[in-house]
Order: sequence, then C-alpha cells, then structure tokens
Amino acid sequence: YAYLKKYSGDGDDKRIKESILNSYRIIETLPDPFIWLKNAAEDLNTDVEGFKNSKVYRYVLDHTANTIDESISSLSSELEYFELEACEGPAEILTGDLEALEILKEASDTRDFNVMSSALSTFAFPRLASKKAGEFAERIKANREVIKKKINSLKSNFYGFPLEDIVSEMNSTYGDANYLVEMIERYDSIFKGRKKEKGMVDFSDIEHYALEILKDPQAADFYRNKFDHIFIDEYQDSNVIQEELISKIKR
Repeated sequence: YAYLKKYSGDGDDKRIKESILNSYRIIETLPDPFIWLKNAAEDLNTDVEGFKNSKVYRYVLDHTANTIDESISSLSSELEYFELEACEGPAEILTGDLEALEILKEASDTRDFNVMSSALSTFAFPRLASKKAGEFAERIKANREVIKKKINSLKSNFYGFPLEDIVSEMNSTYGDANYLVEMIERYDSIFKGRKKEKGMVDFSDIEHYALEILKDPQAADFYRNKFDHIFIDEYQDSNVIQEELISKIKR
C-alpha cells in the first residue's frame, strides 16, 4: 500500500501497472534482463564515492564534456569565418563568447561534478554590443541561443542539485526499486505460465531462446560457418539482445 500511495499519485493502480509493463518491455530487449534489473536497483544503494565510480557518473561527465567541446568547435568555426572576412566587431564578440565557454571546459576537465555544477550555474555570455555585431547581430544571437539551449539542458537534466543530494535521493528509492523488481519478476512468472498453458511464444521469447541456443559454442560455430555474409535490415533499430545474437554468429 505504501508503494501504491507513493507512486500512483491518486491511489489508482493504473500507473503502477503501466510502470511494470513498460519496465518489462524494456528489459525484454536485454540478453540477461533480470540480472541487469537487479544490478540497476543495487546501483541505487551507494555513497558519493561509489557513485563516482559508476557508469552513470561517467556518462554525465562525458556527455557534458562533449556538449561543451561541440559548442566551442561551433563558435570557433564562426570566429574563423569572421576573421577571414575581417569583421573585427563580430570576431571580438565571439572571442569573448569562447572565453566564457573555456571556463566551462576548464571545469569539465576537472571531472568533478560539483565544480562543473558551480561553473554552469554562473555561465553567461558577455553582453551583446549591437554596434560591434553590426549586420551580424541576429546571426550571433541565433548561435548563442543554440548553445544556451544545450547548456540549460545540461543544468536541468543533470546539475539541478548537489551531488550529495542526488545520491541521497537515490538511496531513498532503493527499497522501492527492489519492490518494483519483485513485482516485475512476479509478472514475468505469471505471463510465462499463461503462455506455456496455451502453447504460445512471443517474439521476445524467440530472441531469448535463440540466444540460449547460441551460448553453446558448437551451435554458434555451426551458424558462424554456415553463412558467408549477414545482411541486417534496419540495423539502426536493432536492440541489445539482437546485437548479442549477431555477435554470436559473426566472424
């Protein structure tokens, strides 16, 4: 009841059902769905130092660094254009904009979440001098807006709170996450039981049965040697278990 009250919003279990079904559909696309799910829940039971060693922490810092580098590269190209065209005013403005971004890059290079958060909270481009911008004012504004949108996305998605508060919030959801895992496991057991009673399999079952077969080295070798080439339609839409199937039989 406590879980229902906390996550249903209005006491209706519809949201809980949707959460279970959506989670189940996602993990079905993984080679070892429940191992992954339990590990994901365990990742919530960590301290700050433990979180700093996690894939999530590295992803956040890497994504931040890439976003800043892309922004610097974009403005550098613009600056090069203005310098080639001898547009001193716009070039001076972009030099100032790049200096503001370099402060973010220095913070990113520390690989410290709170340092990065602090730098983002004070980030701002210098005031735009219309006389210096001249006929390029709108172009400079448009470029700034693109970059500010990216920076604001970083702030809202990742850096809204101090790292210690984020980890504390993660810890508080650990028990609920494990309860969700239990509910998904119960759903899986019931669902598989119903399919077995009716002698049915779905597409996800086929993928997982195929992977179980290909875990046998002899079976994998047989299919690896059977095909000279593997053509994959709509490869960009492949999921993780499909990628694993391919890896078992590719040469």
